[in-house]
Amino acid sequence: MDGSCYHEPSERELPWWTCERYMYRKPEPTKRQLQRLKEFGSGIFSPGFYVDGFPGPRFSRDEVAKRFGRPLGTKSKEVPRDPQDPYDKGKLEMTTWDYPGFRITTVAETTARDRLWLENGEVFGPNVRLLHEVRVGQSIERWAARFGQPDCSTAGPQGTERYFVYAGETDKAMYEVHLFADRSGKVKRIKWFHPEGH
Repeated sequence: MDGSCYHEPSERELPWWTCERYMYRKPEPTKRQLQRLKEFGSGIFSPGFYVDGFPGPRFSRDEVAKRFGRPLGTKSKEVPRDPQDPYDKGKLEMTTWDYPGFRITTVAETTARDRLWLENGEVFGPNVRLLHEVRVGQSIERWAARFGQPDCSTAGPQGTERYFVYAGETDKAMYEVHLFADRSGKVKRIKWFHPEGH
């Protein structure tokens, strides 16, 4: 009770997902894990939105409703097509679709508002069915068993939120899946997106 029996856990005793080790040797994923990850990362919201290249296959607003049903709400705004180019006056329409347990963001040219592509998606509810029998609320160990061990990272200026990164590419574009976990190693939410510039 006085703390005299306490000892700092060694690196060997720390689970890999604590990300406490300065460097850790990540086991190589198996071919099957890599195949699952490719299917998951490129089709996270499938069947329906199989993202194969950027900006991805086009689909209509009716197809969104057909796949996911009526959203709880939507918000749309116009954004610059290329904020880095002051001479590009083109605009895109960005729409966020809220559903129970997840949300997606789609983008369309303002000249073709019903030809959307998927920009990003976030899953935060354990009710959302995902590929390969994973879901929010499961241990990060479960995800690692299915897809191989992800990379550790931290978010925020003080590194207050731990997350794990799966990165890959389809035939034409890069994507990343970030898994945000609590201190016990349980996945709280996931975010899928194209890294900037891809």
